[in-house]
Amino acid sequence: MNDVPKPAYDDRVSPPKAGISNEPRRLLRLDHVLDRVPVSRATIYLWMNQGRFPKQISIGRAAFWRESDVTAWIEDKTAA
Repeated sequence: MNDVPKPAYDDRVSPPKAGISNEPRRLLRLDHVLDRVPVSRATIYLWMNQGRFPKQISIGRAAFWRESDVTAWIEDKTAA
């Protein structure tokens, strides 16, 4: 019998790179962003244009924000 230990990952698939999470990357629509950041829609777009809020991602005609970007922004603002 072969006593070679199996890798912690499937060797047919590349292991995750350092600093990259295996968690799914989620996209948020504006209504979900506004649930997390209780300001007006106009304020979100103003802050984006001023570089004070994460930029949106356009997919077709729809706008999305990376959940990780919004969460990091909230954590940065609430860290005291």
